[in-house]
Amino acid sequence: MKEVVIKIPCSWKDVKRLWNEHVSRRNKHNANVIRELEKRVKVVINSGYWDKDVSEYFRKHVFNHRYSNGLRGVFDDAISKLK
Repeated sequence: MKEVVIKIPCSWKDVKRLWNEHVSRRNKHNANVIRELEKRVKVVINSGYWDKDVSEYFRKHVFNHRYSNGLRGVFDDAISKLK
């Protein structure tokens, strides 16, 4: 026989904790998706396909941490605005 266990919060404190865990898991997932997108964009920009269209300077500096207005800053802003 199989057993099914259902957890139902019985107090306001438990409901609040359950909701906060759900929201934090969703935020972590969304941040991971954006980071993965950032990595994929970086790979595409640095691939040989864009050699003639995108300058070497752009490919080097667009993901540099020092430049907050680069693509890295755009991805960081998006992650900070996730709800």
